Amino acid sequence: MPKAYVIAEHLITEPAVFEEYRVKVGPMIEKYGGHYLTKGGAHQFPKAVTGSQTAW
Repeated sequence: MPKAYVIAEHLITEPAVFEEYRVKVGPMIEKYGGHYLTKGGAHQFPKAVTGSQTAW
């Protein structure tokens, strides 16, 4: 099966709703063989993709 990467940044304005999403999305990701590469602030973006700049 082809691989794909999803890059997302969340601005959480309703923590209770996000917690519900977080609990539900994990099993769905695992069901299709997905996994997190980084999460929870453990990542750092290269300078080329921060702010209003893009790398492509």
